[in-house]
Amino acid sequence: MKQQFEKFLQLVLLNSNRYDYNVNKWCYYYATNRGERMELILNVDEFKDLQRKYSYNTSKMARKIGISRTQLWRVLNYQSNPGEQFIAGFKKAFPEENLDKFFLLKVLQLSDTVKS
Repeated sequence: MKQQFEKFLQLVLLNSNRYDYNVNKWCYYYATNRGERMELILNVDEFKDLQRKYSYNTSKMARKIGISRTQLWRVLNYQSNPGEQFIAGFKKAFPEENLDKFFLLKVLQLSDTVKS
């Protein structure tokens, strides 16, 4: 699973400037070929620890990453998953941080998501 995650993040970072690249689209195609459902989620506890470490409020953290304050709020409150701009901005803002500490792949078998 860790190799899949590293490969996934490399794809995100390499393609973050392409207008047609979409993290959720990649998760869908990659996962359905395996009979799974996959989502990239933020490890909110680790993210908030990082925010406290630098004494950044939500607005400053959003600016540092290069996203809107609203988008950051959505990700932190599980209303949205981090996209390619979020991940690439995070990596640019915090190059010393280990991405797999902050971004997690949530994988479900499709059979677990289908109601009988």
